Amino acid sequence: MDTYYVTKESVCPRCEGRKVIQEPIWKDYWDFANAFKSQNGRLPSRDEDRGWWTDAGYFDWETVGQGGVPPEECECPDCEGTGVKIEKVDLMDALRDALHCGHPLAWLLPENQGELR
Repeated sequence: MDTYYVTKESVCPRCEGRKVIQEPIWKDYWDFANAFKSQNGRLPSRDEDRGWWTDAGYFDWETVGQGGVPPEECECPDCEGTGVKIEKVDLMDALRDALHCGHPLAWLLPENQGELR
């Protein structure tokens, strides 16, 4: 028996359709910055956070991609910046998903063929 497939498009769960995500190092930076703010009542200045970035392996005198501080957002790697997740799905699974129980066309599914229509 042949198997048929369709494509399923859905909003990317990682970026929620925004096409970009926060660069992971920035989450760590904001944890540091908020802890600094809790202690000092303000966010750190560029001079005050330079040591944190250096310890994390980034240097503000370098260019981005060459060891410099990366932009806060980057293209979502899961959807490659499209905001949409595309998956290959078995046709029968797609029909089951689309024709929930109680749907007028649910009788088309093989498991419901013996039931009254």
